[in-house]
Amino acid sequence: MLPILRKKLTYFLVIAMFLLLISPLLTHAQIPGLGGTTFSGRILSIIYCTNGGVALIVGPPKGGFFLYQGFASRLYREYQLRIGPWVLGNYTPGIGLCLVGIFPAPTQGLIRNIGTSF
Repeated sequence: MLPILRKKLTYFLVIAMFLLLISPLLTHAQIPGLGGTTFSGRILSIIYCTNGGVALIVGPPKGGFFLYQGFASRLYREYQLRIGPWVLGNYTPGIGLCLVGIFPAPTQGLIRNIGTSF
């Protein structure tokens, strides 16, 4: 009976380890280096970049200066990229440069996903 119990315990431990390793992917958790970090707040200002993007200045609670690129960023719900709406999204830090005329304005990162209020 002891070998059967040991075999069941081994199967249980293998399945438990697999579920622990895959659980962040199932819950859409942000894994550092893979998904980026989050931001949220009200859009305070918009700067149109000469290199084809839109830079958003987002206020508190988790604001900053972020770059929205139409080909790389996904816009959800209400589609309001203007001053005033609340936004929630995630971004990849360290990527994204907004050129204002010929002057570079480095951003905190490139927006990956963003949802807006009405």
